[in-house]
Amino acid sequence: FSFSYDLYHEVAIYDDGITQQTMPYHEIRNIRDHGYTLTDMDFLVDENNSVFIRKQLDHSITIEFNGQDYDLAAKIELRYYSGSHPAVVASRLIDSGINYVTTDEWNTIYTAWADVEHEYSDGSRGTVRHNTEQMMIGLVQEAETYKELPDANLELLASGFAGDSIVEPTYSVAPVNIGTLTRKFEVNYNYFTLSCEVVEPYAYYYDGIIRFDFPCLKYTNVSADYELKLIGEYVGVSGRHYNAYILTQEITGSLGEGQHVAGNDVQIIVYLD
Repeated sequence: FSFSYDLYHEVAIYDDGITQQTMPYHEIRNIRDHGYTLTDMDFLVDENNSVFIRKQLDHSITIEFNGQDYDLAAKIELRYYSGSHPAVVASRLIDSGINYVTTDEWNTIYTAWADVEHEYSDGSRGTVRHNTEQMMIGLVQEAETYKELPDANLELLASGFAGDSIVEPTYSVAPVNIGTLTRKFEVNYNYFTLSCEVVEPYAYYYDGIIRFDFPCLKYTNVSADYELKLIGEYVGVSGRHYNAYILTQEITGSLGEGQHVAGNDVQIIVYLD
């Protein structure tokens, strides 16, 4: 939302029917914004048995007019509808953790949980376990299978993340929200570039009162390695001689003491004539 201060001052106009002119006047100038504070207030149960959590917003500015400073203040009561009485009026994270579902060489599927203690408008308390849907962290290699090169002097020049991260919400049923963060990891060789998608989930809890992140697995390091192996010399259907190689590339994502490895084999052809 937004709000504003209406700042008025009068300006005199001289007009004798022949000449019209603005007469000298003082302007409002040097406006200083002092920011705001939020203060918790007692929750409110209205006549319709609706429960509102309240905060008071205090904001102030100072203006200069005719050489004098004037302070202006605004007080605004903010209300959040929590539900019908008895409704949650306070929440507190007690504990959280991860449950592993499946894991393989290149990805892990898991769920996260959080125990939240709620206080209700009737004075009672209770703890609720909130669970996420299944989330996946993994490496998705680019499907590249064939390259023709002028020679076999292949070199890995550099590797690292490139471009912008893609953030995509995938699930939202209050108070649990889940999404994925996808980054492109590029491996730059002297003749071409291969890429791998690094997919990491995120999840957070928000009930209108508190917000926190569920525990999620994150890669601590992503690296690349390769091997170029000669398979043999062959003659193609056109009669041209060529050497065939297999490029084996591995992308490794470290997860604390564990890791994911995504491999990709690319056939390399180098013509000899």
